[in-house]
Order: sequence, then C-alpha cells, then structure tokens
Amino acid sequence: MANGNSENVAPLACALMTLGAPFNPLAPGFNVEDMAHMLRLTQPKMVFCDDDNVEVVRQAVSSVFEGEIPIYVFESQRGDVKHAEDLLIPTGKEEQFMPTHLGDSHELLSMILCSSGTTGPPKGVCVTHAQTVATIGCYPTAKPATVFNFSPLYWGTGVYVLLSTFASGSTRLITRRLFSEETFFEAVEKHRANFVFMPPSYASQVLRHERTSQVDFSSLSMLAIGGSYVSEGLRDRFDRLLPNGRTYNTVGTSEVGWVATDFAKRKPGSVGTPVVNVSVKIVDDDGNDLGVGERGQVLLKGAEPFIGYYKNEEATRATIDERGFMRSGDIGYVDEEGYLYLIDREKDIFKYRGFH
Repeated sequence: MANGNSENVAPLACALMTLGAPFNPLAPGFNVEDMAHMLRLTQPKMVFCDDDNVEVVRQAVSSVFEGEIPIYVFESQRGDVKHAEDLLIPTGKEEQFMPTHLGDSHELLSMILCSSGTTGPPKGVCVTHAQTVATIGCYPTAKPATVFNFSPLYWGTGVYVLLSTFASGSTRLITRRLFSEETFFEAVEKHRANFVFMPPSYASQVLRHERTSQVDFSSLSMLAIGGSYVSEGLRDRFDRLLPNGRTYNTVGTSEVGWVATDFAKRKPGSVGTPVVNVSVKIVDDDGNDLGVGERGQVLLKGAEPFIGYYKNEEATRATIDERGFMRSGDIGYVDEEGYLYLIDREKDIFKYRGFH
C-alpha cells in the first residue's frame, strides 16, 4: 500500500486485517529503488497506490516481478489503470460475511511495517494480530474524540492513531494535503480536533506562523509531540496557546508500537512512563539489569511481544534478547517514579524530514 491519506485507504487497511491478509504500508513518496526494495522483500500479490505515484510503482513492480501483478489506484481518472474503488462496490452479501479462522493470532501477521531505517534500508517489521489487539488496548480513552495527524499509514503514528480510534469510538480526521500550518489551523478551528499528533519540526513551524496567536485552539485538549527530540521550550510556548489542554511528549517504535508518554505529569527531559501493556528495562553492555538512575541500553517489550523482522533472521536475533525484549538502540535511564529518559543513541543518526 503506497498510499497517502484518502477516503478509502483506512477502510482498505481494516478490510485486509479482517480478512487476515497482511499489508505493508509504504511511503507514497518512495522512489523506485526504495519501493522495489520492499516489494522484493514482501513479494505482494497485489499493490495499491495513488494517482500521483502510479508510474513510480509501475517501474518498481516491473523491476522486481517477471509476470504481471495487479496494481489498484485510488482516486484516479485515468483509463489505463485498475480503480481501487471498484473493489468497494456493494455485493449485497456484506452482512453475511464471516472471516475465516486462519490460525494462531500470536503468529499470524496483521501487517508488515517498515523499520525506521536507522541501520540501513528499511526492514519488514512483523506485527501479529495479537500484537495489534494489545496495541489497541494500550490507549487510555475516557470518551470519543476527534483525532488528527498528517501521517500516512507508512508511519507508525499513522497506523497506530488509526488503531487508537477503535478503542474509543473516536472520529479520525484525515487530509490529502501535505503538512501546512493553515491545514492544521483548519483542523482545530473548523473541525474541532481534540487530539493531534505532530513531530517537533511541524510544531516549530506552527509556532513561527504569523497567525498562530489568533487561532482558536479551545478544542485541542491533547497535542502529542514526538518522533524526535522535543525541547522544553517548544512545549512551553505551545502550552501557552492551549486554554483547555497541554502538550504531551510521546515515543514509540514500529516494533513495539506506542511506548511511553507523560500523561500523569510532565517532567523536564522525560518522555514519560511506559504505556499500558509495555515494559521497559535498562541493561548494561552485558545484558545485566540496572537500577534506578543508572544509564544503559533501553529494552522494550509489549504484552504481545515483537516476533521479528520479515525474512531476516539475523536482524531478528540481533534485536530480540533471550527474554523477549527488543533492543531499541537508545541509551537512557528510569527515575524513582518510573519516568523514562532517553539521552543518546548507540549509533549516530542523521534525520531529515522525519526520515533517518
């Protein structure tokens, strides 16, 4: 699925999960080489894309497969493509549909996400159906809300915000547009978004916009900021704009999902406490557990653990320890209240526009 956000992309993802057909969301802006790398790895039976990247997808598909595989395009007026909307034509039998039992949900894949690419080309992150259900259960929701972000399903923040709406009966607000300050303002003023996620680079641009001080942010109760380092100064400036809410520092991984946030209270420099269904350990270089305040490698484990990388046993062995914890690659510590602090990476990373 090389798709941006549009009306029928999320229904397609939900349908595939219901059918038990794992899907691999790709960045709609991938070039031919990146697209071909993931196609070569996952060997899909069919491909979905958008009207504006169909030629890139066609080139990638032809470079990987000798035969022809179906490519379905969303929201296209072209006459030389298969239209994804044709798959959504009612059959009259929808109410009689019963999904087939395919086996153990702890082993069956719900989706294959792309790793962040911190150690090379993206790897295929295996997410089981049981892990997907556990992820939905980690969202502490009091009442339905209107949630919004710019992330397509390629990003963990895109797919996991989609899953969060299932836990609360919330409304997911989408836009086909790329990030802009005015689109964000429209989401909170016109559509009254209550929960928004954005990376700190977006938040900084919003704060610099000339109209920001006049925008009505009264609907916004939770502004989650994450994906890279979030400064205290940025949060302070945004908090002053939110009469009925505040900012939240948040962190997650493709392998585990949502990891930590500071819902209870804000502590300078901390990404918060682990969310429900997630455990955190700090260990030394030999894998020995460390105590409060001791700095070491950050290990993560969900209630339904990460099972590995698709067709990559070497990377899986290097990432998952003997207790089933995932090595995050972060260096950090936990304080006496259980708050997690991320202070370094084991390897240097250059990050540009959210990509490693």
